[in-house]
Amino acid sequence: MKLRGAGKLYAVHVDTKVIMDNFKGVYKEEVPLSVSDYNEISANSKALYDSYQEERYMPGLGDFDNEMPKEVDGLLSGR
Repeated sequence: MKLRGAGKLYAVHVDTKVIMDNFKGVYKEEVPLSVSDYNEISANSKALYDSYQEERYMPGLGDFDNEMPKEVDGLLSGR
């Protein structure tokens, strides 16, 4: 499943890096979540996404449009 903006680097990723660096400094841990945490989060998010997709199908709507809107892409890219 590919979500909006997946695979691109935006200014918000810089903030994420700063937060992660601060986490590492304070807690002396490299990764805030374990592999099992990531797997559980991924499974739960997929189940939630799939249930939303099913809700869309009921009234005859299609799949979500997961393409990044050009306006948001420009904002996040600093353009």
